[in-house]
Amino acid sequence: METGDASDEVYALVYSLSGDDERRLDRNEGVPWAYQKNLIEVEFWKAEEEGMPVDVGDQSKMERKQMLVYMDENGLIEDEPRNEYVFRMGIDDAIHAGVPVEYVQRVMRRYIPEMRARQDSRMQLVKLNDERQW
Repeated sequence: METGDASDEVYALVYSLSGDDERRLDRNEGVPWAYQKNLIEVEFWKAEEEGMPVDVGDQSKMERKQMLVYMDENGLIEDEPRNEYVFRMGIDDAIHAGVPVEYVQRVMRRYIPEMRARQDSRMQLVKLNDERQW
């Protein structure tokens, strides 16, 4: 949804899903009750090489594509993310992939300071290790 306000932009990493992966994600995300699936047109920059950052300032590399997104259309109130999402946010991965640092500081770090992300990551790893022992 375009508003004309530059602060309304959203950067994200894109993943390729198989049909089975999409069905599992639907169940995990509570589609259609908690989240709704939408196809939206996005500006997309593909990495030249896997693992290499993109330059979102280079408009010649930008393509417009339809992407599947999971949206909580009812929960439009700003709030802190749940701890389980902090671990999965991949803020360092986003920066490495080319998400502008200014965006990370203004939007992502607003609710997830580096120290909280490190603590939540450690707690999540301990939980994963505990689950593997069962």
